[in-house]
This record gives sequence, structure tokens and C-alpha cells, in this order.
Amino acid sequence: MEAPNPNQELRKDGDGRGEVVKPLAVIYEFDTEDDIRGKVEGLGYRVLKVYRERSETVRLRGKYPELSRLLTDIHNGRVSADAVFIPSIKTFGSLDLYLFVRKVLTMNGVELRSLKKREEGNPKEGPEEALKGIRSNLVVSVLLYSAMWVAGIYLSWSTMDPVIMILIGASLVVAGAFFIKKVLNVRKHVLRKISELKKVEELRGRRIRFVVKSTGVEVIETTVI
Repeated sequence: MEAPNPNQELRKDGDGRGEVVKPLAVIYEFDTEDDIRGKVEGLGYRVLKVYRERSETVRLRGKYPELSRLLTDIHNGRVSADAVFIPSIKTFGSLDLYLFVRKVLTMNGVELRSLKKREEGNPKEGPEEALKGIRSNLVVSVLLYSAMWVAGIYLSWSTMDPVIMILIGASLVVAGAFFIKKVLNVRKHVLRKISELKKVEELRGRRIRFVVKSTGVEVIETTVI
């Protein structure tokens, strides 16, 4: 038996009888995915609207018109919902887009929920927690690379073969250069995305039209929606 939804409110009609008012939901999905309306309704929600993206439009034009409408409608109050349901985080195609959508929805008091249980609520980290994660991963990576150097020095010392020592040394140098470049690039990319997510807060209370593309999100301030 499905547990009662904590978002449901109990209202009384004129006769004093309790009436359960279902929380409101919006669905975002692709035309290549199975319709999830039944599953969302099974969770106790009333579906207000379904934004169904055409995969051909995204593939050929690199645009997400339905996702653009969804964000614009919710941000400007045209659609008032408790949650937006998606079949999976993979629906957005990239973690960057997922985090941006989640940030905009959260700012407007709307929960983003995936129907895949293992994805539900993930990732929960905010920008500060994400930055801590980057630092932790960097420390672990440095320790692993240090261990490689120790192992290389030990092998060189054990064999005392000049050719092997040169090969090991060259391998460590090349691996080190690749490692440093990769770590710095990843860190730079993540920090830039964290900065962009923080700037989303500046959109609060402003009438915005979103244009979502595969290359990024265009934010247009307007008086007409």
C-alpha cells in the first residue's frame, strides 16, 4: 500500500467532512520515453500539465522548447506546482543542465523528482558542498599519484637498470603532466558551473524567459511572457 503523501493537505467542505487535496505536479519527458502520468498519479499527485519534448528537435536544432516553456511558466507563476517529475536524471542529457533546472525550480519552491528510486533526491549537494567534494577528490588524487611515485622509485632502486629507470621516470613525468592538466580542467569547469548556479538567485522576482539550448541556457528579461 502506498504511504500517504506528506504534501497532501486536508480541507473541510461545508458539511465539515475532510477532503484530501492532492499536491500538484508537472511532467517533463521526451517523446521517446514512456508516458509517466500514471506513475505520478499513483504517487498521489494531480498532474497539471505534461511538457513532452520532441527528441528530433533537440537532435537537429539543439534546442529544448518544452523545457524552456516549463521553466518560464513556473518562474513567472503561470503554472503553480508542488513538483516536476522526470523519468530519470538522464532525461536532461547532462548533469550541468540538470543542476541548472533543479536550481531554478528550487528557487521557485518546486521540487524536482526522478521516478528512478536510486536517483531520487540526488545529488542533494549545494555549491559549497560540491566545492568541498572537489577539494577532497583532489587530495585523494594527489595521494594516489604520490603512491605511484613511491612505487616507481622503489622499482628503479630495486632493478638499478638505467634503461628501466629512464622508462619509469619518463612514464611518471608523462602521467604527472596528464594528471595535473585533467585535474585543473575539471576543477575549473566545476567552479565555473558553481558560479553560474549561484547567479541564478539574481533572477528571483524578475520576469524571465528561458531559452534552453544544448550549448547553454539563455536568460531573457522581459515584461511580456
